[in-house]
Amino acid sequence: MSGLFQKPFLRVVDLAHNKLRELDKKLFWESPLIEEVDVSHNLIEKDLDCFITCKRLKKLDISHNQISSLQSLQPLRFCKRLEVLAIGKNPALELGVDTKAIIIAAGGHNLRIGKLSFTKSWEL
Repeated sequence: MSGLFQKPFLRVVDLAHNKLRELDKKLFWESPLIEEVDVSHNLIEKDLDCFITCKRLKKLDISHNQISSLQSLQPLRFCKRLEVLAIGKNPALELGVDTKAIIIAAGGHNLRIGKLSFTKSWEL
């Protein structure tokens, strides 16, 4: 899947319900304008490094995957414009991890916290 989205003007990507186990690190390297990504309802456990280059990312849905570690969210620290992060139904959250820990793991100190939402869907 590497290079699949090497389109310079691509803004929205929907890869939901595809049984993906991982996202290639270079997936979005040549698509700097991406604002919304939906990779919900897959089998992703970790390796969210592909989002490091998504400087304009505003909405990310990684809900209904197999993310079991808050450490997996750390690449999101580079997404300084992230406003909506849907992360429900992942093992890391089923263990009673509080919202503050999630914000810190995702680099909350760098995000616009006032607009950061944790939701199960795109509706706010």
